[in-house]
Amino acid sequence: MAPSVLIRPRVLCALLLGTALVVCFSDSTPAKANSIIRNAWVNYYDPISIPGNANCQLCHFDTTVPSWNGYGWDIFLALGDLTCDGADGSTPDGAVSLDEAFACIEPVDSDMDPGAFTNIEEIEFGSQPGWTTGPNNTIFDLTGESANQLPPANLEPYDPDG
Repeated sequence: MAPSVLIRPRVLCALLLGTALVVCFSDSTPAKANSIIRNAWVNYYDPISIPGNANCQLCHFDTTVPSWNGYGWDIFLALGDLTCDGADGSTPDGAVSLDEAFACIEPVDSDMDPGAFTNIEEIEFGSQPGWTTGPNNTIFDLTGESANQLPPANLEPYDPDG
């Protein structure tokens, strides 16, 4: 008995659907540090460089076990917040891009520094939008948060006034 003519299209559809699902659910952007996010930040804020040569620590406390400072956590949350769609002046399209997430959190004080500087004020000054001096930092991960943490060493200046 010959196989049905419909089997081939069904198999092809199943393979294409499976491939599409793998691609859709394998996006790692919000989950951990990667050069795509870093490069998007550098391009968005050009000619401003990453403050204190922080690189991944601009947003992360640790990149082996994904954990974020306040700034990185706010970016993570903004990527899933459709009120940030179009925050960079682009036409809203139902998805939040990295540029839209960066723009959306610019007026926020992610590190809760004593001077209450917004993220954009800290970025323009060349200080850390996600870190403040002393044991006054909160580290976030997917299971919770740890308050009263010291910032990583050698990323100064942490705040515009200090």
